[in-house]
This record gives sequence, C-alpha cells and structure tokens, in this order.
Amino acid sequence: MKLIFDDYQIVTDDKQFIIQKKKVVQAGRFTKTENIGKGYWEDIGYFGKLNFALKSLGKSILLSNDELKVIMKKLNELESKIDEFTRILKEEK
Repeated sequence: MKLIFDDYQIVTDDKQFIIQKKKVVQAGRFTKTENIGKGYWEDIGYFGKLNFALKSLGKSILLSNDELKVIMKKLNELESKIDEFTRILKEEK
C-alpha cells in the first residue's frame, strides 16, 4: 500500500507503516554528478498502526512549515486525503 500526500508518503511492509519525505540529492563532496537533482524518499518514521502514522504526518507538516497559510492548506489536503482513503476502504468491505 502507498498513500501519497504531496511531499510525504506512507508505505507499508508486512509489519509496519512507514512515513517517508521526498528529498532531492544535493551536490556534495562524495555525490556523483549524475545523481544531483534526483528525487528520493527518506524514511522519517515507523508505526504499528495507520492512525498513529497519520497523526505523526500532521505533526511533521506543522513542524516543517513556518507560514500559517501553508500549514492550513497542507492540513486541509491531508484531511481530504484521509477522507478519500476512508471512503475507499469502506467501499472495499
């Protein structure tokens, strides 16, 4: 399963939910030139239950933004995504 929220995603393995944040490879002393600017997903949290992962995702959004308008926009997007996933899960039962 993979749930994507803008710069974050939640993926699963057979035991846990993993929150990942989208990052971009920056130039550095040991960075290969062909990798600079490429995107990748960095693990930022591991959770046993989806609701804990979603709560942590909201907290990450709050902590990674300074502007209230940006925070409100991202939290509203997260809320609508959660509603969408909940609706899909109910339809599949």
